[in-house]
Amino acid sequence: KRQCQKDITPSYKSPFYIIHALLHIIRFFVKYYKILLIMQAGGSFYETIDDITADAGVRVEGSSKEEVVCKLILATFNEMTCIEKINTLIEKRVRVNGKMPFIIADLLNKILLIHERDGFVGSRCNVVNMAENTIEVSLLGEEFDPSRHASGLLIKAVTYHRLEFKKKNGKWVAQVIFDI
Repeated sequence: KRQCQKDITPSYKSPFYIIHALLHIIRFFVKYYKILLIMQAGGSFYETIDDITADAGVRVEGSSKEEVVCKLILATFNEMTCIEKINTLIEKRVRVNGKMPFIIADLLNKILLIHERDGFVGSRCNVVNMAENTIEVSLLGEEFDPSRHASGLLIKAVTYHRLEFKKKNGKWVAQVIFDI
């Protein structure tokens, strides 16, 4: 060791060590509980990204761009509430223009705006049009009802941070990070 370097290894009796150990235990149980909730909600069509401090995210893959877009939308809604309990009573059409991959974040942010404004939660998705700089989707769902729908994440926005939408090993892969 250098002269100016102190031994900073926490002792087992140190409050910092105990807090550090408790945080690891809590992270394990939160991740385990999220996996259980996703399995119960039929959310196996996506995986969560949990390695971000104070944010969250989802990663999906599919055989087509359209499939991946719908999976991202439904994964976003499923992070907010269990989409299996959402009835398909209302249709919402959403259209955005932009360049890949930013158009994906713009689409999800527009959907989050509709959720905030109308309380709409989607459980079915269909890509109506996907051109070079345009995506239009049709969403089926209903208004969020706290007496019937469990609350999940409160997603403020979809960020451009670590945003991906690309073809990898013959499949389309996408991921988004949420500001929560």
